[in-house]
Amino acid sequence: MQVSVTRLSSVSLELSILLPVEVVSKKYDEGLAKVAKTAHLKGFRPGKAPRHVVQQMFGPRILSDLANELVNESLPKALETEKLAPINQPQVAIGSLGKAEAFSYKATFEVQPTIETIHFEGLELTRPSTDVTDQDVESEVVKLQRFSGDFKDVTPARPVVKGDAVTVDFTLTVGGENKEDAGGQGVRLELGDGSVLAALETAILGKTVGEAGEASITFGSDHPREDFRGKAAVFALTIRTHLERVLPEVDDAFAKKATGEDTVDAMKSMMRARLQKAAKERSEMALANQIVELLNDKNPMDLPNSLVEQQQRILEGEYVQRLRRMGGRLTEEQASQIQLQLRSEAEKKVRAGLVMAEIAKRNELRIEEADIEKAYEELAAESGKNVAKVKAEYREPARQQFLLGMVLEDKVLTFIESKAVFSVAAAV
Repeated sequence: MQVSVTRLSSVSLELSILLPVEVVSKKYDEGLAKVAKTAHLKGFRPGKAPRHVVQQMFGPRILSDLANELVNESLPKALETEKLAPINQPQVAIGSLGKAEAFSYKATFEVQPTIETIHFEGLELTRPSTDVTDQDVESEVVKLQRFSGDFKDVTPARPVVKGDAVTVDFTLTVGGENKEDAGGQGVRLELGDGSVLAALETAILGKTVGEAGEASITFGSDHPREDFRGKAAVFALTIRTHLERVLPEVDDAFAKKATGEDTVDAMKSMMRARLQKAAKERSEMALANQIVELLNDKNPMDLPNSLVEQQQRILEGEYVQRLRRMGGRLTEEQASQIQLQLRSEAEKKVRAGLVMAEIAKRNELRIEEADIEKAYEELAAESGKNVAKVKAEYREPARQQFLLGMVLEDKVLTFIESKAVFSVAAAV
């Protein structure tokens, strides 16, 4: 077997393989004999048909099977001999094949890039503050009050202000055409929380029940409805009911009912702990994102397209799931833009992942049993499950590998941070 290697790029190779005629002829004869034993040909008992008759009837099929057999047997040997490790399925282009001639083919595939030098020490990182203030806690209390509060009719009547809720009847005219399917009756709106279009909210504030108003807007070119895109629209509305939120008093009874804590102080302590945990997680995520960006900037390299496409499919799947949970839809233009963004993000993740893997290898960063146990305990704490159940869930090989990958990534990030230069930013 003759093997030659051609480097098409820093991450793409082509193997040219030539098998001698002796190998081809021997394999062809073996295939022909195997077919002859079971072939049913008119006028001949099974296994008794002359060689030339079997060859005439089944020759093309034998050659096709032979090509696959020769590739399947020789390609792994060639890769082992050349010490090559494809990271995607090789694409095989078969040359001519005859029963009494040498057989050649080419196999094209991608490999991991060779990383000569890694730049990761002395990265300038900004660590977001994880401080939680009393005001942060009080803001959480107010949010809980609002969530737990009830709405009641406003009496006596007064103008609508932010924080109130109203129900309205409205019609919508788009481009001068009334859109009956886009109007509504008794639609409830809460003002001041950002959920209502600014122009619509402005048209409502200051009015009382029974009053009418109008709000003019221009829809964006990416609106989900094609007949709305880029067009001027007018909401004509009438206020039907006016409600105000009644906030419960913050006392021990409120704390018990809303959070299960016995006292207000206990409730605030719980809130502070939760805010600190969230702040720490945001800080760690911000640091990880900074590291990914800097590793990309300082370690340019060509990337295997197969790895980027694989990562992009993962990101697209995650994006689609989030979009479905929110009930959103994308226009064709938006989908195209998102694909470009996710492609860029996938490239960054792959490049950073390759660099981090090399850092782990060169610095002998290994996963210890204690690291895995810690990961199980953290997952159990986050999910509210016991450790034994979490371990059972991660016994499946694919999930186990995913967990090990996360653990190693955390170790590498911690190692990079130990070599970095830090400044502290405001709380995130």
